[in-house]
Amino acid sequence: MIWDVTIATHDGAPDGTPDDISLADAIQETGATCRFAVWSDPDVDWAASAVTIVRSTWDYHLRPARWRGWIYRLDGITRLVNAPELLRWNTDKSYLLDLSRRGIGVVPTLFVADAGEADAAFASLAARGWDDVVVKPSISASAHGAARFRGRALPSARAHALALLRHSAVLVQPFQRGVLDDRERSLVLLGGRFSHAFSKAAFDAGAAGGQSAVACHESTAGERMLADRVLASLPVRPAYARVDLVPTTAGPLLMELELIEPHLALDTKAGSAAALARAALDLDS
Repeated sequence: MIWDVTIATHDGAPDGTPDDISLADAIQETGATCRFAVWSDPDVDWAASAVTIVRSTWDYHLRPARWRGWIYRLDGITRLVNAPELLRWNTDKSYLLDLSRRGIGVVPTLFVADAGEADAAFASLAARGWDDVVVKPSISASAHGAARFRGRALPSARAHALALLRHSAVLVQPFQRGVLDDRERSLVLLGGRFSHAFSKAAFDAGAAGGQSAVACHESTAGERMLADRVLASLPVRPAYARVDLVPTTAGPLLMELELIEPHLALDTKAGSAAALARAALDLDS
């Protein structure tokens, strides 16, 4: 069977998440046909739809080589949304270093490529004044593998990094107190335009799997300006993006840019599912 659109999911939610279902309904309201398919299912004929929208592929970080191969294989047989070059780039959180070099205000980040760099990186923490840090794999989702170290536990950060380095490079960042005091802010942009914002608790505040209940957030002009600058720095405009920020005394800083499979809290903003459908199907160009 031929479909206009496939929404890519993972085998933990083969029929989509609430966000995915809202998107599918909005796509069908445009007159297009739509199906769900698990990205890692070898039996899916991806060429059977003109457009494939990557949404709840929440286990891609567990199989990064297979994930990259999937993007490569689909490029050219279906139109991937977001664009394949964005998906590949956003897979590894070293993109934060790219954005920092482009002048984006990013949470300070040490990139540790291998075990040989670990000693120097962790020896530099005191000189940097980092006595409370987060160590996370450079390829991860939903805070998988992320851990916070402070006080007497700080020396254990290096051992955690070495364990993670068996699978991917590692990022070390100073813990941002703002995510506890004011919560992490997520700005959702659809078709390159600001749609809505929400806040969520820090990953180590007790929520399982890095997920937490969201609350609507009235974004500030500074937050929207930073989000716009982040998207303007990209080579291709994404159909959807979630810009995760932390408030600081110096202004908001980018924590992560989510272009692959972010929760977008479409239920918190009327019309956002329709806006995402139009952006993904390129109906407004």
